[in-house]
Amino acid sequence: MLSCQKNIDHLNIESELKGNTFDIISIEEKDTLTIEFKDSTYSVFSSSAFFEAMYRKLPWRVTTFDNNQFLVMAYKTFAIKQLDKNTFDGLLIGVKDYEYTLKKRNPKWNKELLIGTWVMNELNDYYKNDSIPKTPPNLIPPPLPPPNFKHKRDFQEQSLYDITLDSINVKYGYSESKSKIHINSSFEFITMDVKSNFRITEQVWKIKTLTDSIMVVDKIIMENNDDYNGVNVKTIENIVLIKKRFANTVYN
Repeated sequence: MLSCQKNIDHLNIESELKGNTFDIISIEEKDTLTIEFKDSTYSVFSSSAFFEAMYRKLPWRVTTFDNNQFLVMAYKTFAIKQLDKNTFDGLLIGVKDYEYTLKKRNPKWNKELLIGTWVMNELNDYYKNDSIPKTPPNLIPPPLPPPNFKHKRDFQEQSLYDITLDSINVKYGYSESKSKIHINSSFEFITMDVKSNFRITEQVWKIKTLTDSIMVVDKIIMENNDDYNGVNVKTIENIVLIKKRFANTVYN
């Protein structure tokens, strides 16, 4: 008797992984990592800024031996088997073997809501709240633009983020910084390399809330430390951004 059921064991696992994001859950260690598989590289998304920076754009591939498929991630090898459309079982092969489950993360947000200009809510509330005493702008004027400054633009007190589906442009002070962005398949993580002020370069946003007016993100940033001429990589959590609605809205 013929069956129309798809034979999961004989699917091309490489094509099932490529372009998708998964949670890799360690059965024994009760640990979970989030990983995106691109064409030939993968990236790990983690709350640890150092860990996330170490595991970005590493190579991966799938190989077959005797009709068994193996997932090779950098220097680790997994025996892997697909259970259903969104779930795989794996065995990390080493001196000690570890069982893993891979679960696909489906799109969580509407990425079209990202498009627009965003400003940090905390600073926006400060500048709009007339009950908070502030130094009159005519007493302490903004710094003069640098000698080679060519653009006619007012001094930007706080960073403004102009986001499209493939880039981010940040205006701060008299400066601008632009970067290509990558949005992962579940629309939860945005990777970038953009300066948001004179000391901070932003690397990754994890979107925790996204509506047509509010976005809450955790950020992985690189902060220049003038004290010892070094760079501090760290995570800052629960940054609230609001979408700028009108062209004549003033934030500075």
